[in-house]
Amino acid sequence: MSAEVRPARRTRPSGDPAEVRAVAVFSEEIAAGQVPSIRRIKSTLRCGQTKASQVREYLASLDSAARTPVTATAGKEVLS
Repeated sequence: MSAEVRPARRTRPSGDPAEVRAVAVFSEEIAAGQVPSIRRIKSTLRCGQTKASQVREYLASLDSAARTPVTATAGKEVLS
């Protein structure tokens, strides 16, 4: 008997339309290292508190990922 291995289940679908739109709308702020407030996200995207919180969390993760240093791996130089 072998146990069936299932792929990890995603909690949210990738490419959430609100997240995609937020990246386009707030791209300059994200590039400057700033994450818009929940209030600003709510008014700009015309969404509720819960969705705005999720979008802000996503935008903050993009900002922190951009700050993560890129290092060379396996003897190959990685350009950032």
